[in-house]
Amino acid sequence: MRNKYKNQKSIEQQFAEAKLVPEKDKENFFNHEEANILRNSKEFVKNNIDLLSKMFNKSKKEILNNQDEYAYKYIQETRNKEIYNKEFFMRYQEKLKEKIKNEKDPFKERE
Repeated sequence: MRNKYKNQKSIEQQFAEAKLVPEKDKENFFNHEEANILRNSKEFVKNNIDLLSKMFNKSKKEILNNQDEYAYKYIQETRNKEIYNKEFFMRYQEKLKEKIKNEKDPFKERE
């Protein structure tokens, strides 16, 4: 197997090279909207208490007692809402299959 991939770097070499990349050049994703919800969780919960109580089936008093927890749970629930919707996911998969089927492969044209 090693003979087949002689030019391939080992995992240790890849990690060593990754450590040499300056921090400013690395890709960092920061969602400002979610960060603001967590920073101002008390204000967010007060403004959206009705939504949160319906979303988690909890009393308003319980949500107000654990504001940081429910702000965090709200972010987790809304972050992946498309995945929870099975119909959306199935339609998306069908579109992808159709797109792949209709896509022209440049390698097939040469043959």
